[in-house]
Amino acid sequence: MSNKLLQVLLIALAAMNVADYLLTLRALSLGATEANPIMAAAMDAGLFGPVKLLAVPLVCLGIWCARARLRLAVRGMVAGAAVIYGALMVWHGVIA
Repeated sequence: MSNKLLQVLLIALAAMNVADYLLTLRALSLGATEANPIMAAAMDAGLFGPVKLLAVPLVCLGIWCARARLRLAVRGMVAGAAVIYGALMVWHGVIA
């Protein structure tokens, strides 16, 4: 995987994370509950926004900074995460 593709995937992950945050807030306002137990705990502690909006971008930044040392498998996991996040965006669209 080229550095350019990795960069695009990391930016896409960060952007989909923000979209997921906004769509989750919308779903919660309509009566849904948070299915992710980690995020549900963060919500109960009043930390949902900071945890949700900082965790993924910080991991993306860490991956980008370590890109020269990353093995192909890790780069493949980034691609897999982008596909999973994309599926989550579709799911949000279906329930919205």
